[in-house]
Amino acid sequence: MKQLKNLSIFMLVALMAATFASCSKDDDNADFDLSRYIVGTWHSYKAVGYIQGGEYYGQSYELAIDKTGQYADSYVECKFQEGNKVTVNAFKKDDNGILHWEEEQDSYVVKGNVVTITDADGIGQDLMFDQKDNTLCLQASGVSNEGIPVKISIYLKK
Repeated sequence: MKQLKNLSIFMLVALMAATFASCSKDDDNADFDLSRYIVGTWHSYKAVGYIQGGEYYGQSYELAIDKTGQYADSYVECKFQEGNKVTVNAFKKDDNGILHWEEEQDSYVVKGNVVTITDADGIGQDLMFDQKDNTLCLQASGVSNEGIPVKISIYLKK
């Protein structure tokens, strides 16, 4: 009888533990609405490059990005507005290597944690939102000045 009583107490404790464990506060972010949060100005602040070939294949590097620094040619600014309009500003190098500020009016759509910016030609670019860090990440592939394939992630924050 004592064993049955101990077993009953053990089962009750186990059931209560399972019940409380399933009532976690992990759903606190269930009401988060990226389509509202996205509105505002986002600035690139860093880029991480992943070398895809050559002698340093598999290595990565991180660059700090701002409007006036050494890597200003990677600076991007996105001004998201209500009504799914976005102004994208970026520095572009001309044929002489001189940077010029360019502005482009585009549209955007939010689906889950992905923001897709579509330009006037209908070309879309996905940005992934990380709710933990409140950052957007734009990924692109290209070729370095040395001709080595590189994958780059550019991070933006408000």
